[in-house]
Amino acid sequence: MRGNRYSVPEAWCGQPVSIRITLDDELRIYGHEQLVASHLLSSGAPVWQTVPEHHDPLWQQVSQVEHLLVPM
Repeated sequence: MRGNRYSVPEAWCGQPVSIRITLDDELRIYGHEQLVASHLLSSGAPVWQTVPEHHDPLWQQVSQVEHLLVPM
């Protein structure tokens, strides 16, 4: 949105979503008419806005791979 990036839960990555902006500058992301994420709308230079919980499954995968790569 306007050069900014906003995170969604892992299950929604790559899926079609709708975006609505509220009067108080909140960006709301909907999938199948259900709210899946919300962020404060960014202004100025492009930024990434993420919610750590959206990426938990990815970090768990990284942790598992790192565990396999660490010599014992």
